[in-house]
Amino acid sequence: MTMRGCTNAASAAQNGNEAEFGEIPLQNRSECSGPALAERDGELGYLAELLTGGRGGQARVALVGGPPGSGKTALLRAFAEQAIDAGAVVLTAACSGERPPAPLGVAGQLFRGAQRARSAADPEQAGRLAELRSLPRRFPEDGTLPVAVLDRICAVLEELAFATPVVLAIDDVHHSDEASLDCLQYLLRRLWRTRVLVVLAESDHNRQASPSLSVELLRLPEFRRLRLAPLTPAGVQCVVARELGPHRASVARARYVELTGGNPLLVRALLDDHTRAGPDPGEPVAGRAYTHAVLAVLHSGPDEVLAVARALAVLGADGTPEAVRQVLGTDPGTVAWALDRLAESGLADARPAGPSCREQVGAAVLAGLSPADRARWHGSAAALLHESGAPASAIAPHLLAGGRVAGARAAEILRIAAGQALDDEQPERAVACLRRAAEFADDEDERLAVTALLLRAEWRLDPAHTHTHTDSLLTAVRAGRLRWRDAVFLVKALLWHGRSEEAAEVLKVVTRGGRQDTGADLAVLWDWVAVCHPDVLDRAHRRPKPAAMRTRQLSLRAQSAALLSSVLTTGGGDETPGHAEQVLRSVEVDHRLLESSQAALLTLLYAHRPDRAAWWCEHLLAQSAAQHSPTWLATLSAIRAQAAIRQGDLPAARKHGRAALTALKPGSWGVALGAPVAGLVFAATGMGRYAEAETLLTRPMPEAVLRTRYGLHYLHARGHHHFVTGRFRAAVEDFLTCGGLMARWNIDVPALVPWRSAAAEALLWLGKRDQARQLADEQLRWAGGPQSRGRGLALRVLAKIDEPGARPALLQRAVTDLRRSGDRLELAHALAELGSAHHDLGDAEPARTFAAQALRLAGECEAEPLRASIMETFGLGGDLHRGNGTPISGDVASLSPAEFRVAALAAHGYTNRKIASQLRITASTVEQHLTRVYRKLKVTTRADLPVHQLNLTHEADLAL
Repeated sequence: MTMRGCTNAASAAQNGNEAEFGEIPLQNRSECSGPALAERDGELGYLAELLTGGRGGQARVALVGGPPGSGKTALLRAFAEQAIDAGAVVLTAACSGERPPAPLGVAGQLFRGAQRARSAADPEQAGRLAELRSLPRRFPEDGTLPVAVLDRICAVLEELAFATPVVLAIDDVHHSDEASLDCLQYLLRRLWRTRVLVVLAESDHNRQASPSLSVELLRLPEFRRLRLAPLTPAGVQCVVARELGPHRASVARARYVELTGGNPLLVRALLDDHTRAGPDPGEPVAGRAYTHAVLAVLHSGPDEVLAVARALAVLGADGTPEAVRQVLGTDPGTVAWALDRLAESGLADARPAGPSCREQVGAAVLAGLSPADRARWHGSAAALLHESGAPASAIAPHLLAGGRVAGARAAEILRIAAGQALDDEQPERAVACLRRAAEFADDEDERLAVTALLLRAEWRLDPAHTHTHTDSLLTAVRAGRLRWRDAVFLVKALLWHGRSEEAAEVLKVVTRGGRQDTGADLAVLWDWVAVCHPDVLDRAHRRPKPAAMRTRQLSLRAQSAALLSSVLTTGGGDETPGHAEQVLRSVEVDHRLLESSQAALLTLLYAHRPDRAAWWCEHLLAQSAAQHSPTWLATLSAIRAQAAIRQGDLPAARKHGRAALTALKPGSWGVALGAPVAGLVFAATGMGRYAEAETLLTRPMPEAVLRTRYGLHYLHARGHHHFVTGRFRAAVEDFLTCGGLMARWNIDVPALVPWRSAAAEALLWLGKRDQARQLADEQLRWAGGPQSRGRGLALRVLAKIDEPGARPALLQRAVTDLRRSGDRLELAHALAELGSAHHDLGDAEPARTFAAQALRLAGECEAEPLRASIMETFGLGGDLHRGNGTPISGDVASLSPAEFRVAALAAHGYTNRKIASQLRITASTVEQHLTRVYRKLKVTTRADLPVHQLNLTHEADLAL
């Protein structure tokens, strides 16, 4: 039993009751005893009473027990120091289990280590001590101690004990040699009527204790057994407080208790690791000292306990007592006994099915094994789990750690585990399983299955690593040995890397080899190829017929692919954005459906809803950490950057474009590199960072990029940069090349790339007005329905071509369309041009109003070149008319409906007379409304009105 308290240890020692021969319970468990001990005041006090009390002239023996690391050695040392200070003669010895003990080695150590108080000046005592220290020189090598020598030892000890108490303290006595134990027993029989105190320390976990010594001790009337219990939580906190202070000890107490189970050695080790960790790490750190302490505890105990600890560490969550027994090939009783010892030592947590090693303890145990031993242990665990029918995910960790299973099942087990890891969003683990599986696979079909899955897994982490797999899979396709589903993914991988000829070859194979139940998959694949890599269609020739959707996942993929195809070939319809969002709401965060998410996001982008595309990107980016897929994170970031460009949000476009190239390095993007680079070039150019844009454009770009949709965005961005920097011919060439490819691929819609208005604007600078007008008129005809952005861009160009008197009306239409599109940067350009048009006609007030609005928007977009141009053209200061984005302090919600309508029209450049005509009220009423509006919004002129909060998106808003 453990020590829980007794009020008078000395009286218990004098009573002839049963407690004399049992464990002595002690009090004061919550006290901290000195700098090295905690909760050991009761034990120290009891040993001190044994030294000074007891039945006069009788020898006393105390056996201190406890699990390894419980502080037995520290207790003996502390007591020895106290005894010496009290004037006693102290003989100490420490046994070791690291090597076989030499005969009489412990006895020799005991007598050579005789000590007394430094202040003692008795010459006779000094002589006797000197004689004791010299006696080991007379010990024979065979360990047979002559009776004469034993008698002389007894005589010297009796003489010493006559004058002062004598203490014999032996640590880890269970590791002592037999000859020394025989000597000790002889001394106990001869010295039982002297003032000698024998204090022995042994581990409770020792199963090989000397039976003769145990019998001898039990015969002694003054024999007491003490047992050191683990530290209580309060005791652990006390030890930690000495190092870290009371506050941090209180905060970290639970974690220290959890990691140590109250074992003082483990507590001390954690504190050492805390010190080595540098600046306060907060939580306890289980580092090198903790590992050494765990191993020290285990190696100081029986081999059975060490073996069970290793089995538990290797088996992990599968470490039931029965599993441990089978791995070790031992009996249940031995396992149960060893598990109890581990729990007592603080190395295992108790649970109904049996103790289990904590993760940190398991790591320490495994660290103590050589690579060969570790592989052998994991092999045993893998074989056991395989034979018992455990799932592949439970066996795989042991195969990854070097274990093996009999037969040819290892590769299959690892491949199945890899598939499960991918489903659980753990691509790194899947890759590890598959690389290990490749070492085991000795069958060609199994090797192909492993390689095909490895292509998918590594794709999610870094497509650049998939190059090594595509060639072998391509060979398998040509030989007709690759599974149809794997061939479909191979098409996408080859296209990503710009290998369009080989992709077309595989596409032909999968189209010819498709069965009735694969027609839906083929339709999805062709839709995707048609809008992302349309150049391949000329080589693949035949398109499959539509087929029924077989699963929910496939149905969503087909719907999203069809939506994207529709919006890029016909412009889509009013219902297209709604259908795309329905797909996004239906798609769970699942790597198997990421393709559907991507297609739906692009549909929103090209269907004139960049605001919704941006919202969904942010939503999915917030969840992307669970995906563990840099490829998906990079793809989302690139789409988010494109959405920001279409909203005129240059800082956001730059931020997300950089994030895309951080998640995946440029060399991993393949032909898709054109998308993130395009967004960054647009942002840099619009912000006046021309050198940055030039650097981006001089980066190596795969030649095959220009045969993809990504290349269209790249050509548009490069042409725009050429235009802004005055290289108009180069700009026209890029825009016309872009248009030619879009027409050839049958995806010529302004929503994808408004190449006509861009080319027309550049042609104007080259003096080719007729060609410019023709392109702008074509775009105006194309950009019908909801395509307000493309229409607004075309109207801007036409206004530059038309007569000065007609420009304000065209630009007013452009402003309306661009405001509806949500593109603030293009709106700022249109407003600035509208202001210039009014200025040229001598309309000073509307010119200044529109210029101020343009200046404010340019500041919000961080479009510094545009902002500087407006300020120079109109002579506006940087902070005039709140052009620096200072928020309006008033509340638009406080306006009445009539005041809102007047304020909105005034904010959008209408004169008082035009407002009165539009709303069918008098000019005086307009002035009265504006006076109240200025007061409520705390502004002084109409140029200060918050145009975005006074947005009129429908003609019905103007009705009375």
